[in-house]
Amino acid sequence: RSSRDRHYAWATSQLEKRRDTLRETFLREVAGGYIDEEAMAESAEFFGLAHLKDISLMIISPELFSCEQRPLPDYSLRYALEGALGDVLDAYEQAYMFADDSGNVLALIDGPVSDSLAEQVMKVAKTGLAVAVNTAIDRVNSLAEIPAVYDRLLEKTRDKAGNPDAVEKARAYIYNNFTRQDLGLDEVASHVKVNPAYLSRVMKRSLGVGFSRFLTLTRIEHAVRLMNNKNLLLRDIAERVGYSSPFYFSTAFKKVLGVSPAEYRNEGGGR
Repeated sequence: RSSRDRHYAWATSQLEKRRDTLRETFLREVAGGYIDEEAMAESAEFFGLAHLKDISLMIISPELFSCEQRPLPDYSLRYALEGALGDVLDAYEQAYMFADDSGNVLALIDGPVSDSLAEQVMKVAKTGLAVAVNTAIDRVNSLAEIPAVYDRLLEKTRDKAGNPDAVEKARAYIYNNFTRQDLGLDEVASHVKVNPAYLSRVMKRSLGVGFSRFLTLTRIEHAVRLMNNKNLLLRDIAERVGYSSPFYFSTAFKKVLGVSPAEYRNEGGGR
């Protein structure tokens, strides 16, 4: 065998060894909406997911340790639940577990799902791990539908847990921190305990604008109020509403109101 053939065989064997891990990463990115349909179709064939027919997506959302009243550490959650739920999911022809970016565990299941599956999962988690979980299951007609179904499942588990709406929590956090220049989507999503792609989608759906636009509108709204103080220079206002320079402030201001901050003041705005 040639050296090239040996290297190819070695690379193929390494890829096969990591197939399960790579599949989990792929499914996590699909759920987060990070993969377009063309790339999804190509990868699905490699991971043996292209021919799934009777598909369901289940989310397992942990609450608290029953005794310590604190979240189960993210790094151990997936492995603990995988071990505890392995026997339950072995009843299905194909079931792939993976973790999202928010501490939830998901299972993509091929085959008719028992009506009692959610109850089985909650019972196993409680008795085997002393962990309370919320679960939700929904049908998926294709891999491309996973992001939308995943969003619905997140909403269901949050409703069961009595958690405040993600959008309202995000809005409150933005209002309290918009003056910081480094405020970004990842930080807000981490505070709300959802993944960034999901938060951006639900903000767009609920508010009509995504995270970046909402942050800009919030900053410009407060900048307009500060215009009333004639003692404040425009660069001072820019800094107070979270812009690193008057140029970025002016650019954002004009995109929202159609005029620059200076023009707004000269035309009588901020009296």
